[in-house]
Amino acid sequence: MRGALSTSAPLPLLSVIILLSLGSTRSISAASLAADTVARDSVAVVDAPAGGFRPLDTLRDDFLALFTEGWDLLQRPGSWERSDVVRAGVLTALGTASFLGDRDINREILSWRGRDGDDLVEVVDTFGENEVGLGVAGALYLPGLLLDIPWMRRAGRHLAQTLLYSAAIGSLMKGAFGRHRPFLGSGPYEFDGPWQSDNGRLSLPSGHTIVAFSIASTLSAEIGHPLATIGLYGSATATALGRAYQNQHWGSDLFVGALIASAIGHGVVTRGSNNERDRPHDATGLSFSLLPDHRSGGLSMSISLRR
Repeated sequence: MRGALSTSAPLPLLSVIILLSLGSTRSISAASLAADTVARDSVAVVDAPAGGFRPLDTLRDDFLALFTEGWDLLQRPGSWERSDVVRAGVLTALGTASFLGDRDINREILSWRGRDGDDLVEVVDTFGENEVGLGVAGALYLPGLLLDIPWMRRAGRHLAQTLLYSAAIGSLMKGAFGRHRPFLGSGPYEFDGPWQSDNGRLSLPSGHTIVAFSIASTLSAEIGHPLATIGLYGSATATALGRAYQNQHWGSDLFVGALIASAIGHGVVTRGSNNERDRPHDATGLSFSLLPDHRSGGLSMSISLRR
């Protein structure tokens, strides 16, 4: 049923979803990120608490955090301050404005097409694949859990959480709006409404963009270094533009996907890091450190027992 929804029909619901997503960023602070950065100054540090290493207990706690921290983020907008409301309003206005420029943006990006662009898009497109996002999360979490490397395990868990929460919101929006993809040729304002399963009517938001910006927002917040932030967000932006280049998405699909994933990613990292810092830490433990060896040009490992 084409045209079942009016041109502006998704905007009110979209505004609510953006507001909920933005609520997750409220507790971000420079002090929180700085504390994480200091904790990761060594290339790798493993802390073994005096009570013994209990990976199953840690695995249980991390699994429960998927639900407890998700619920906490969902309730965040209820405690917003005035500055949060203003910020959310500005971003919601930008998101709405992005819909108005969809046709022109699509035309401009399609004009970039060429063989070199095709090859580049094939490369950057992988950054938005679900398998890549989950693979990166697993590659961080499993070694961090089994080798007891807290910052690595935490980064993997936070990335998995961001992917899960963002994908859930994205999937609901895709099915609810039923927006036509550009390659159908019906224009940017065709919405068939709920519930759609045809891939050609699942344009809003971009799933690849959600995955790419989930990786970028989570890992940049974990690493806390400007170069990492530039590299990660640059890669995510290239992935998003590649989806428009392939005529799979409108510009507003990209904007909304990036906004949702970025807001949730930063909120997850801040909330999860605060929770872990609140836990008591034992002063006794075994410390492993990998440090650059300037004489050999390689790495040296030091092992020390703290009492």
